[in-house]
Amino acid sequence: MKRPSMARRLTLTLGLIVSLVMLAMGWAFQHTLETTLHELDRVELVSRAELLRQKIEQARARDPYLTALGGELDTLLLGHGRLRMWLLDASGQPLHGGPGKPELVETDQPDGQCQVRRDDGVLMQALRLPLPMPMPHASGLDLSLNPRDGVGLGVGEIVVALDGRPREALLAGHLRQLLGLGLAGLLATVLLGGLASWRGLRPLRRLARASAALAPTAQGQRLPERHGDPGLDALAQAFNGVLERREAAYRQLETFNADVAHELRTPLATLINGGQVMLAGTRSTEELREALGTQLEVLEELGGLVKDMLFLARADRGDRVQAAQAQPLSLERELSHCTDFVEALADAARVRLRITVDPALQAAGAPPLHANPALLQRALCNLLSNGIAHSAPGSEVLLRARWRAGPGPLGRLRLDVLNPGTPPPEALRARMFHRFVRGDAARSQREGYGLGLAIVQAVAHMHGGVVFAEAEAQGLSVGLEWPLHDMQMDA
Repeated sequence: MKRPSMARRLTLTLGLIVSLVMLAMGWAFQHTLETTLHELDRVELVSRAELLRQKIEQARARDPYLTALGGELDTLLLGHGRLRMWLLDASGQPLHGGPGKPELVETDQPDGQCQVRRDDGVLMQALRLPLPMPMPHASGLDLSLNPRDGVGLGVGEIVVALDGRPREALLAGHLRQLLGLGLAGLLATVLLGGLASWRGLRPLRRLARASAALAPTAQGQRLPERHGDPGLDALAQAFNGVLERREAAYRQLETFNADVAHELRTPLATLINGGQVMLAGTRSTEELREALGTQLEVLEELGGLVKDMLFLARADRGDRVQAAQAQPLSLERELSHCTDFVEALADAARVRLRITVDPALQAAGAPPLHANPALLQRALCNLLSNGIAHSAPGSEVLLRARWRAGPGPLGRLRLDVLNPGTPPPEALRARMFHRFVRGDAARSQREGYGLGLAIVQAVAHMHGGVVFAEAEAQGLSVGLEWPLHDMQMDA
């Protein structure tokens, strides 16, 4: 089933919210009106009952036998078609108001409130009040009070009732008006809300069309970043950032492919030419052995290149050193192992090696070093080999381990090699950790494949650290650092 569009969902949501709000407000208004009308009827009943009591007291003062009371009670009802009155004796029989006894309903309500059921079954809101004094004997009453001969009359009560049908009709009409207005308001809200949603989402539709118009192979295409809405502007800027990173990744991939092809071309050509020469004529066993040895050396170099590329591919994939791979290591012992490994290379280049360790890393309670020992030695040996290769004979290459304050409770470990001499230009320092970069050496010279510092960078990233190449007064400092507290990672 196709999901509704955003504009339709917004319109339906707005309509639902308005419906609920209008329903709640209509119910509250109808309930308030009903309560108000009911209270008005009650006030009228109370006022009429009090007026009736006053009439009885006044009539009693003028005539103890109340001979004219019936006519005065009938006068009170003139112009009040909704109003009915009964005057009852002590036994509940009607003295005035009709021949039949009124049927009282719900007489247990407070303040004398009750209901009266008429002969036609209509319920009327009523009020019961006691008479202010005993009524005279039946022989002394006016005939209009319908006395019953032989019955002694004591204190009775007054019953005043009000027909509620006009009120109910008013409430029903008001409810119909509320429903009609609510339906009209809902329709208007849906129509206007749909129009507002459609107009409000026009920038988003323009953004979608601009995104669809981007060609997969086009370089430098970007979405417009000004749409009059901060949210859409941020979305366009984030999308443009993704495009820039994608293009940078494509450029890096193209450069990487070109560099790999360039690096593989020379050894493959050497293998092909050597094989063709050997097959061109009859060769002795010694010549064939020498040719195979040369080709084996070239193949071993290619094998090393493939291993380095696979290692860098793992680092690009985001591999990190896990807790099971990180071990607590002795910093001085690891540095000594690395210098011992490259000692022969340093002797051949007539370069001296020296190690310095920050006292903060040697003191009691110094932050521990957790790292993958094989990766750490590989990175340090690459740094030392690079420093030896770019140092003049008779110079000294310094391997340093320093502690520096930084994010985290234990600070950061900084491992670097200081190459004496004039530092290279800043543009070259910015590219030193790129793949297949060999400094100022020509590509035709066989000084490795230019992956050593790229591997150092990969090792730093796998330990959660960074690399650096900084110019100092004594020369060029090239190394890596990582936060000490980040070395014990989750498996």
